[in-house]
Amino acid sequence: MPFAISELLQFSTQVFDFLVKIATLAAPLLLAYLAYRSQLAAKEVKEVKATLEASTTHTDAKLDKVFHVVNGAMTEQLRLNMQQARRIVAMGGGAVEVAAADAAEKLYRDHVAGQTATGAT
Repeated sequence: MPFAISELLQFSTQVFDFLVKIATLAAPLLLAYLAYRSQLAAKEVKEVKATLEASTTHTDAKLDKVFHVVNGAMTEQLRLNMQQARRIVAMGGGAVEVAAADAAEKLYRDHVAGQTATGAT
């Protein structure tokens, strides 16, 4: 027995009204859930940020120590090179040795000046 068009329209209207009521009830629940998930995500972001900041600070401190050790060693090596070159000149080195000693001294002085300018020692 086929349905009349008016019966189908009435049925469709009832289904539509029912779906609207469900959506009206479900929307606040969905929004509350999304707000809750958003708060959890924000908390996780804050935790990651704090961990990253602590890790960066720790790494910066380690790198600063390594930087000072390496620069100190470089300064000492350049000083020794300069002194050795001057000793060779003092033992009777020629023009080539004098030029090498001058270059070694310039490297040392430039390095020390750079360290002084940047505050690194």
